[in-house]
Amino acid sequence: MERGAATGGGRRWTVPIPSSLIHYFTCLLSPIVYFSNFKVPLFDLAFCYFSNFRSFICLLNGTFLVYIKRKLEGKVALITGGASGIGECSAKLFAEHGAKIVIADIQDQLDHAICEPIGLSNSIYIHCDVANEEDVKNTVDIAVTTFGKLNIMFNNAGILDFYKERIIDNEKTDFERELSVNITCVFVGMKHAARVMVPARAGSIISTASVASNIGGMATHAYTCAKHVVTGLTKNLAVELGQFGIRVNCLSPYQ
Repeated sequence: MERGAATGGGRRWTVPIPSSLIHYFTCLLSPIVYFSNFKVPLFDLAFCYFSNFRSFICLLNGTFLVYIKRKLEGKVALITGGASGIGECSAKLFAEHGAKIVIADIQDQLDHAICEPIGLSNSIYIHCDVANEEDVKNTVDIAVTTFGKLNIMFNNAGILDFYKERIIDNEKTDFERELSVNITCVFVGMKHAARVMVPARAGSIISTASVASNIGGMATHAYTCAKHVVTGLTKNLAVELGQFGIRVNCLSPYQ
């Protein structure tokens, strides 16, 4: 039994509240809280009925945690550069939320090490050089053939050369290579994700940008330029694909 407390006429009184009633109220309220924009008022309403607000919130969280835990259930995500770093962490997180994972990378020696923890039935590794459009096209096609669809495209792969602070120390060939790889990989990833998402009229395209596109002096000149392009491509494509129900976003990690 739970007890709620209130005051009236200068006297403090308690009302027994059956645990079953709390559970019923919580189950009823949980999806409303989770799927609405009125979280604070609903929480305030609950506070009027339950003196132990923290216990109520814990109970509430425990009830709709299942909704949050598996919010990518049934989705298929393709992650370039998914064998290490941000890509690897994203692959594991997406899998925890129920997504099928397609890891596209050139670090073939890491394929089993990445897929086994996720589950071999829920993930595949594909050798993919993201600077090669044919590789990206084939990877997208394999993802659709294997899992039946593509819901999420995460253009995460890229390169970062050794930082040379002074522009006079930078070689034109290095600049062009870094710029080309980091722009091309995002462009072709967006292109072929759109190719399969537009007919489905749904999907999410995510790309890794960088805070270097907003703050100077944080990375190489080529890398900084490339991440500016990622931001621009994202804005342009979001306008183009929004009519098809496809969301296009980029993330800007600090490091």
